[in-house]
Amino acid sequence: MKGIRDILVQLTRSGPRWPRLTIYTIVFFAVFGDFIASDIPLYCKVNDTVYLPLIKSAFVNMGAATWEEDLSGGNWKSINYQKVAYTLIPYSPSGIDSKNGNFRSPFGEQNVINWRFRHWLGTDALGRDVAAGMIRGCRIALIVGLFSMFIALLIGVPFGAIAGYFGDDRKLKAIPVMITWVVAVTCACWYFGQSVVLSLKHDMTGRALLMFLIGSAILAIGWAVDRLISQRLPDRWLRGMPVDFTVLRGVEIVRSMPAFFLLFALLALIASPSIIYVVLLIGLLRAPTIVRYVRAETMKIRDLGYIDAARVIGLNDLQIIRRHIVPNVMGPVMITVAFGIGGAVLLESGLSFLGIGLSIDQMSWGRLLNEARSNFSAWWLAVLPGLAIFATVAAFNRIGEDLTTVLEHGR
Repeated sequence: MKGIRDILVQLTRSGPRWPRLTIYTIVFFAVFGDFIASDIPLYCKVNDTVYLPLIKSAFVNMGAATWEEDLSGGNWKSINYQKVAYTLIPYSPSGIDSKNGNFRSPFGEQNVINWRFRHWLGTDALGRDVAAGMIRGCRIALIVGLFSMFIALLIGVPFGAIAGYFGDDRKLKAIPVMITWVVAVTCACWYFGQSVVLSLKHDMTGRALLMFLIGSAILAIGWAVDRLISQRLPDRWLRGMPVDFTVLRGVEIVRSMPAFFLLFALLALIASPSIIYVVLLIGLLRAPTIVRYVRAETMKIRDLGYIDAARVIGLNDLQIIRRHIVPNVMGPVMITVAFGIGGAVLLESGLSFLGIGLSIDQMSWGRLLNEARSNFSAWWLAVLPGLAIFATVAAFNRIGEDLTTVLEHGR
């Protein structure tokens, strides 16, 4: 069976080029978007002093630097520059141009100083630049798609490989112990997530540290309860459950719930919306698909000759899973990942369209579509984000189809 590197090399040499060009374009705008659309100047000269505000803003946001007195006003358009150079699009995604609010068309009249400050893709109701929002949407789509599937892989690959390799020949721990760890890990992940969110808001030493310590304490309590249950409960309470049976029942429980409505309900309970919660929840809901796929692939190869040879030379079960099972199932799993990225982008766009999931100051393709609901004549707010979502989902789905073809020819 081909390795992941060989599959990727063959994939770049086969199939149409438009899916790869689409993904390359999204990655480019996601990585370099701040240097393409921003109301912070790339270069300026104030009081005979030269500054690079856009580059320094990254350090200021991390708390590693502070603004000079000449640039501390915050309103970049009102500073008296001797010289200034803006990005290609001199507007940030969340910046408001009050003079061009109320849905200015790309081809209509706009109240700007000169053509350099024109909104080339129009504005929304508040006067936010649509081009800047489209570029920021590339970053949101890439973050949600890649990181949610990364979380799904972290959960799905171990559970799927263990379920497929051991089948029902091995027993899991007692049900009370399993319940204890599920509750402890879930609560700890919640507090760890709160810690990350607060850290991103530059509250590194206050509540962020407290949330991290609470999460760690919950894991410690879970471990102590595990030890107590294992030593105190009678043997009849400590009967294990078959590995494959238990994993499949958990997968069926999660898959029986409609993903979109479950996300809608969970995100509505969160007081401070954040992209971190969206990524985490989508990753958890996509994990069962990875579990089933990895389980099926593992069951195909667990009795092959090279697995028996690994047992003969003395490798234990976990070593066999790590060295031989997982590397050989990752190629086919990439097909599911490719389709899953497109599905995650579509799911996040649907949530943003309904106004939930992301914080108010974050711009995405779905949020631009939501703006079009208040004015059906603002066609640019429906057509442009809609085309971006369609192209992204179609590109990743085509990559998944090409991966399927490559693997079928390589078997």
